[in-house]
Amino acid sequence: MTGVPPANWAVDVAATTTHPIADGVWALRLPSPWHHISHANAYVIEDAEGIALIDTGSGGHPTALDALERALEAVEWRLSDVHDLLITHYHTDHMGLAGTVHAASGCTIWGHPRHDVFFEVLERPDEVHARRLAHARREGAGGTVLEACASTREEHEGAVPQPRPHRALAAGTRVPTGIGELVVVETTGHCPSQVALWEPARRMVFSADLLMRDFVSFCDVVEGEDVLGAFRASVERVAALDAAVALPGHGRPITDVPALIGRYREGLAARMALVEATLDDEPRSTMDVARRVFAADVPASAVWHFLETCCYLEHLATLGRAVRDEALPGWRRAGAAAGR
Repeated sequence: MTGVPPANWAVDVAATTTHPIADGVWALRLPSPWHHISHANAYVIEDAEGIALIDTGSGGHPTALDALERALEAVEWRLSDVHDLLITHYHTDHMGLAGTVHAASGCTIWGHPRHDVFFEVLERPDEVHARRLAHARREGAGGTVLEACASTREEHEGAVPQPRPHRALAAGTRVPTGIGELVVVETTGHCPSQVALWEPARRMVFSADLLMRDFVSFCDVVEGEDVLGAFRASVERVAALDAAVALPGHGRPITDVPALIGRYREGLAARMALVEATLDDEPRSTMDVARRVFAADVPASAVWHFLETCCYLEHLATLGRAVRDEALPGWRRAGAAAGR
């Protein structure tokens, strides 16, 4: 994930809260250091042996660990009681403390096979930085946006050192927990390593950052991949579950899941139409399209909107509704003459 990382990774420990979800299930509302994200949710599932923990909140500062420990103490557990840690996706606000949890408990870490996208940044930072820089520059970014899009600060600063996952959260995998087996549903798009976890008896899905109470369609940019197409397919995969409740990565539980799915379908279609409507016979850079679609005067918002626009344009190209003009780098509507 790229953006404008926090200047300070400290969190407000006093803002930590916990909430019961069902018998043996707790939501941990963990404060976030990001200016536009107040918190991230982790979840505790109790059993006779201890707990399974879904996500950990941010790393990057000792106060993040203080917040997680405070939340666990509030529901009468400790880090050492974690026997399984399930990471919904490799964004630092969800797995930033995985290494600390593992060191304290010896837990089994579960993660999507594409966790390598995150670890590549740690292992080959110069290569990743150069690739991100070249992509953002080609799409018309400059100044603060260009710098932020190329940054690898989040991956290096926002999480403690950690091992790779021990077991794979691959589609269809069943993870035993105190409330029954959780079935892994692949929900990539927002992040290459994102999954949802489905508990069919209660019709309850841990939806991570796929579904929020308000429509959000931010996706990590992965060159050569139609990540927005993957996002749309993920929404439909969760829609097919017919869930009664969704437990998101941010915000309160969602009990009107079908209505929310409808808002996502409408929101995706409307945003695609807005992006497509900016295209004509003359090539436009992604940055130009983003400025026309979004009214963003906050630098961090401009970065996220630029990256989101990249994903919409790539998806429209996959659908045959937009064309990249290589002679004069930019995007034009499908059917328009090239090289003008």
